[in-house]
Amino acid sequence: MERAENEVDFNSPTYIIEDFSPLQLSDLLLWKHVGTQLRFDEDIQIKPFLLEIAKGAFTLLNPNMVPVIVKIWFLENKLMFHCDCNESKSRLCNHQAHALHRIIKDEEIRIFYDDFLRKEKLKRIAKDYGIEHEQDTVGFFNLVYHNEKLTITPKLPNLLNVTQHNIARLKADLLVDKHQAFKRIELDVDTKRIVVVQHHRYYKHLLLN
Repeated sequence: MERAENEVDFNSPTYIIEDFSPLQLSDLLLWKHVGTQLRFDEDIQIKPFLLEIAKGAFTLLNPNMVPVIVKIWFLENKLMFHCDCNESKSRLCNHQAHALHRIIKDEEIRIFYDDFLRKEKLKRIAKDYGIEHEQDTVGFFNLVYHNEKLTITPKLPNLLNVTQHNIARLKADLLVDKHQAFKRIELDVDTKRIVVVQHHRYYKHLLLN
């Protein structure tokens, strides 16, 4: 089930976990807010159709039930839930519990709710780009979840990771006889061009602008 982002309303929670921290994302949190009546149905498919930092919306599908939408969002130390089912909301309903369990167990979904996990993972990725010493490595990358897969890409298109493959590609691009940019071109004598050469912030190689 596909829904547009602007159709999802993250308001009117039907259940709230107060004083929440991402460090609490565990089976213990589930049992505390569901109780011994929790039974996981392996036939239920839990499909996120919207995931952003600190919020997500999930469709729960089962051949024996009408599709249910569960929304879970984290704001001001509160983990909030919304589900339109008829179950009592004095605790997490069965649908909310299944969605929360998916968040806890699936790292590619949990990363949107767990800022500790997000910072750790992005810092490792940032190392390949030479920006691991930046205070906010999260600000350099986009996290996109699509077709049951997480993709992490740089926000800046010219931010290139320094893997062996890209180093080899850059070397090939810099060879005069292998790159169109170095072929003879006609220049307007009245046009002034400036080349800026500077050191990379953390490494010794040079950058040309």
